[in-house]
Amino acid sequence: MVCYSALVAINNDMPFDSVINQINQHADNSGFIPALDEDLYEPRPNQVNLIKAILLRLDMEQQDESVIKTYTGRITIEHILPQALVNEYWINRFQPQEHVYWLHKIGNLTLISGSKNSETQHYDFIKKKSIYEKLNSKSSFDLTKDVCNSSEWGLAELKMRHEKMKTQLKKLWLV
Repeated sequence: MVCYSALVAINNDMPFDSVINQINQHADNSGFIPALDEDLYEPRPNQVNLIKAILLRLDMEQQDESVIKTYTGRITIEHILPQALVNEYWINRFQPQEHVYWLHKIGNLTLISGSKNSETQHYDFIKKKSIYEKLNSKSSFDLTKDVCNSSEWGLAELKMRHEKMKTQLKKLWLV
């Protein structure tokens, strides 16, 4: 994957121009567009960092150029639809096969601080949303604020967010 190679090059302190040249030499849309509908999240360190970088880029894209946002602290990837279907809220909204299909798609992933992530567990959406908004209705991430604008989190909301994020990524990165 081109993105993974670019991250490795960056981690190896390759000059910026060389990283861009490497990306341009190997990038094409034929693999990029179908990859947006695949499972993006895998609990491997390099893969988690790649997904985090993609989500942070989407989050930054929601700012106008007058805003310079910096990210500090422990940032984690949150599964809105939890990794285990144990809560009645989720069981009533997702069939097991839908859960497996959508769990690691980009539309189900958001960013939160590490301290909040450990609190969300397998709670229903209302409880998760209250944790996302904790500290006087503040979330550090615009991606997560968008999720908090939903009153419900079912298959329709997940699909709609997934398509929106795919569109944003295509605008950002199509070659």
